[in-house]
Amino acid sequence: MISIHEEDYQIFLGLYTALSRTKSSVRVQYIKILEAQKYFFRNAITPVDLERKAKNLELLDDALHKFYLGSYALEQLWAVQNYLKYSVHKNPNFDSNLTYQQDEITFLLAAIFDQVLYSWRSFLDFYLKYLLFFLTGNYIVTISTGKFRKEITNYINKEPNDKKAELVYDYIRKNVLSKTFDNQTDSWGDLLRDLRDKTAHKKLIKPTIIENKNNQGVMIAWPTIKGLNYSELAQRSFENSAFEMLIKLFPILYEMEWVPGPYKEGMFNQRN
Repeated sequence: MISIHEEDYQIFLGLYTALSRTKSSVRVQYIKILEAQKYFFRNAITPVDLERKAKNLELLDDALHKFYLGSYALEQLWAVQNYLKYSVHKNPNFDSNLTYQQDEITFLLAAIFDQVLYSWRSFLDFYLKYLLFFLTGNYIVTISTGKFRKEITNYINKEPNDKKAELVYDYIRKNVLSKTFDNQTDSWGDLLRDLRDKTAHKKLIKPTIIENKNNQGVMIAWPTIKGLNYSELAQRSFENSAFEMLIKLFPILYEMEWVPGPYKEGMFNQRN
């Protein structure tokens, strides 16, 4: 019989392994974006006061931390899915009764997916707050899509020569929140907000169940949304789309092209 300390170790080991995977793929991009902002301010034609620089860095760091949390939750979701579908490693406390543990599987996937939704929704809110302050100097403690749209459009109307703010708002309006802002087809941000708000405040998500056998021949009932299981949906619609947003807005915000690969000291100096 496994002791409670051994179980604690297994839980810790799994969570730490997920963190190590996330760190190796996400943290390097996190640092690169922070350093790009610092470089931009150091070389800005119009000087920016120290207090505003510090606030911008704080807000960007907060937003990227939320991205990190979203990626960490998604890594756990992928681990559960991949174990259930492909693993050849046997867990005697689980695999022997896998066929009879569908309720536990469903709960586990739903619990992690709920954290995924929370983290990515939080990232989007924090990043909108950062963008608004970076572009306009207007700091709003509790951001909303309505406040963001009102403040950024007011600023654009007052400062029609500030094309940076116009380009950023145009990207968000067309590629992130197209239904919210223009009543067009859902973008990824609209889907994210809808799912998170629904499960947090209205009712539990009712996924479509698709049954498939894993590589051991055990039938697994996979919860799906829009034909995708939870990890696939979160990967394609949330993490990939959020990262694409960071890359697309990078040259607009910092006036330099995105450089693939990890951050290296002096890499932005070499672009001049």
